[in-house]
Amino acid sequence: MTDIQNPAAARHRRQKHSPSQVEHMVQRALLLRETGLSHHEIADRLGISIATLYRWKGQCGTLRQQSLERLAAENVELRRRLAAMEQRLCLLGHGQPPGAESADALPASS
Repeated sequence: MTDIQNPAAARHRRQKHSPSQVEHMVQRALLLRETGLSHHEIADRLGISIATLYRWKGQCGTLRQQSLERLAAENVELRRRLAAMEQRLCLLGHGQPPGAESADALPASS
């Protein structure tokens, strides 16, 4: 039987989805879950198997955690660089110490 004759096979045929498509579908699945639909109903609406739905949910959770950890490390590094640059500017006499503001640095009000 071909996929045309068997709509269920066509619906669950293996497809490649981009990471952004997977994330979007997982977000959609979470919204559908809040409406009270079962995981089986959600998978059916999305046109994927229940195993794929669970796998994607696990992958997205892991990817989000990795992204948060990477962003936190990047934030620490950027803050360290900013503090070093501010300190260099103060030593060169191009500004005030970090956190200090002068009245002439504020924009004039109209």
